Amino acid sequence: MSMWYGYDKISSEHYMHNVASSIDKDKLFRALVAEGVFEANREAFSAPGSVVKIGNEYYRKGFEPSKDPAAGQSPIAAPPGLKATYNNGTVSLSWGAVSPGDNADETLGAWGYSVYQGSTLLGWTDRTSYSFSTSNPYTTYRVIAHYNGYDGIKSAEASYTLNKPKEKDPDPKPDPTISPDPPTPTDPDSGNNTTP
Repeated sequence: MSMWYGYDKISSEHYMHNVASSIDKDKLFRALVAEGVFEANREAFSAPGSVVKIGNEYYRKGFEPSKDPAAGQSPIAAPPGLKATYNNGTVSLSWGAVSPGDNADETLGAWGYSVYQGSTLLGWTDRTSYSFSTSNPYTTYRVIAHYNGYDGIKSAEASYTLNKPKEKDPDPKPDPTISPDPPTPTDPDSGNNTTP
């Protein structure tokens, strides 16, 4: 017996792309094994007849894309101009839009961006900005464009490292190697010249 775990439609609310959904799946599977419903034999998954595999993705029959979305994919540039700022506990990221171009396929869900802090997925958005609160902002941020329901078609990665600003010296000392300005010579026509 196999367990098929997923949603019957692809949308931003019906996509298991985060750790929480994976943890829930694992808890459910362990509970079913503990009750003897499933054996913990780790055999290879055999998809039910109502499921079709295209490329490395499984789709419910009748809802699959017309072709393997990743086959013949045109390269998609990284989102341009990624910037990050930190102010009052909030990191604000912004970047330029990219489109799927020749890879457009509305059956794969909405087009948008996954945002990462280091290797941690912060979230997905269909906008070209993302903000979140943190006490540890100084790291590398990454943005990758892809379909919400399918990441087989994705852009190159944009990255930006937010560095901690250098602290200013509150009481700068004068540099002892720099001599003060020499006296200004007087104008010989002013009558104040003491040279004979």
